[in-house]
Amino acid sequence: VITVDNGISAFAAIKKSVDLGIDLIITDHHKIPDKKLNIFSLIHPEKTPINSPYKYLAGVGIAYLLAKNICEKIDFDINITTANIFFCIGTIADMAPLKGANRKWLKECLPKINSTTNKGIKSIMKKLSIHNVDITSDDIGFKIAPLINAVGRIGDPNLIIDLFTNKSNDSVVKLTNDCFNMNRERKRLTSLVEQEALEIAVSEYRSDRKFLVLTKREWHPGIIGIVAARIAEKFNLPTALLAQANDGNFRGSIRSNNKLMVNQALAECDDLLIAHGGHSAAAGFSIKNENIYKLREKLNQIANREFKDINLYNNGSPYRDVMYVKDVCRAIKLVIDTGELNTIYNIGSGYPTQVGEIINFVKDYISSKSQINTIEPPEFHKNVQVQDFWMDVGKIESLGFVPEFTLEEGLKNICQ
Repeated sequence: VITVDNGISAFAAIKKSVDLGIDLIITDHHKIPDKKLNIFSLIHPEKTPINSPYKYLAGVGIAYLLAKNICEKIDFDINITTANIFFCIGTIADMAPLKGANRKWLKECLPKINSTTNKGIKSIMKKLSIHNVDITSDDIGFKIAPLINAVGRIGDPNLIIDLFTNKSNDSVVKLTNDCFNMNRERKRLTSLVEQEALEIAVSEYRSDRKFLVLTKREWHPGIIGIVAARIAEKFNLPTALLAQANDGNFRGSIRSNNKLMVNQALAECDDLLIAHGGHSAAAGFSIKNENIYKLREKLNQIANREFKDINLYNNGSPYRDVMYVKDVCRAIKLVIDTGELNTIYNIGSGYPTQVGEIINFVKDYISSKSQINTIEPPEFHKNVQVQDFWMDVGKIESLGFVPEFTLEEGLKNICQ
């Protein structure tokens, strides 16, 4: 048995496979537990050397790497399959850092999506009216991926598998329509849950909670992760949403504010949980109803401890500027070095937004503070005066800029 993007914390399933004499190969990118795994093999980014280009692979990337190597061993060309297209979609959808192998393969494979022979992908792109344009990471992150994810969140995942493997044109059209209908329902449910969760979050925030734990039995377990991410971003606080699952227990989904490793926080609450797993930015767990209050208090204690010396808010507001100077410096440095104005970045991938948008912000700001009146994006990386601000990322960071600095604060300090 080979797992994809899961299994690292599935201790009961691992034991069962051992009892049945099944060799288990786990491919995963979630945090490796301290507990020894009795399995045939573990393929995981944490096991790679410190400078490995595979360090940033998401679950889909590890599966792609394994498949690519197997294909090479049997002298089969993986490029005649749709594997590289699914790698692009999965990597961007999982908001993996677009560095190393992720960046290389995306640059190679993203332009090939429009020429895919996969009927399901072609049908989705046509219905989205993006079949005749160059596909960008935004097209995947905000259009294609949410559509695919909606099926797994509130419906039967076999539907999407059927869509991507079906050869019948009529069936593909019907399945595509089913996906779009399901995504509309997902949006409706998400809007309702977000409105209810926001009301609870405001109350929690006013009570000076540093870890928001929001619970309602009736919420759909398939969409609580989406809402948790939105609440975490709005309040700049780690957020957990809990909903009741079919077995009567509660399922929780956590999103971090990028200042607390939520997987480690859950590890400290292990005695209260049925199961848990994830990574530093996002995690999931299951818990009995009677333990929710204890979990709520324990997570808040952990957050208070971790945030003791951190100013979480700008001007007293819980709403934060998501663009940080450290990210901007890295992005601008890359533009200067390569001249790539359409470099593929997506929100949450280590760089906050499209490079072009950052450039426009920086261009306008510097223009207002200096004699530089016009800096056209195609010439941006060639302008010596602007290079002086950004060329040495190490120097900029050594001036004391840390991720908590907003873009505007950082730019003011640099331009002074």
